[in-house]
Amino acid sequence: MPDEHGEQRLAPAIDPDRPPAVAGLAGRRGRILAALGRLSAVRSTELLRTTAARELVEACGFTRAMISAVRGPCWVPLTLHTRHDLDPRATEFLAYVDSDAEVPLANMLAETDVVRRRTASLVDEHLVQTRASKPIIEVARSPAYVVAPILADGRTIGFMHADRVGQPRSVDEDDRRCIQAFTAELAVQYQCASWTERVAERSGGHWGSWSARPKPSSPPSHRWSTFHLCPSARPSSGPTPAPAACSGRSAS
Repeated sequence: MPDEHGEQRLAPAIDPDRPPAVAGLAGRRGRILAALGRLSAVRSTELLRTTAARELVEACGFTRAMISAVRGPCWVPLTLHTRHDLDPRATEFLAYVDSDAEVPLANMLAETDVVRRRTASLVDEHLVQTRASKPIIEVARSPAYVVAPILADGRTIGFMHADRVGQPRSVDEDDRRCIQAFTAELAVQYQCASWTERVAERSGGHWGSWSARPKPSSPPSHRWSTFHLCPSARPSSGPTPAPAACSGRSAS
């Protein structure tokens, strides 16, 4: 490859003594970059939401990935992509995601900590029975999972979950780091797509090139219409009023 002076240099040789785990992680990072590159070309918020879970599964080798929205004191599953060849509960889990289920952000749950700390979490086999939502675990039968926040303006407005059900190994710290990196970029791309759609609506569809689109006067993070997100999320330790049902779910 050419260097900064235009001279040709050889690419670094692959170390044959590199441990398989390190080589595997490097491969996943490359696939994540490729997946994010494909998603960056998507200009529809709805299409971005419905394809992001599949891209995460294929890039990281997960069995399932799910996108959810945080709505006030609850979170709501919206989109699930699963590998039917590995997931014995695929039909039941897809039906659950499509059922307008609302999960309270109760104390001690992993998702509540994710909202507060705004960082990804690993819920391993020792924690899944105490830190996960029982209704979802009863349906999904996930032995362990990772969950990462979708952030906007410093607030957690959604989640991505992933697991390796049906695989020889479970999720680990590398998986937690990978999903954290993926969702951080996904949030930026979603906001860009949202801005594009808002400009198109305001201009009556007369903008021929989005490269020249003006920047909105205020960030639209609280108006991610496809996610039906609220401006803030407050954890709850007790019963919560039932919010209005979410619409716009999809499953693959």
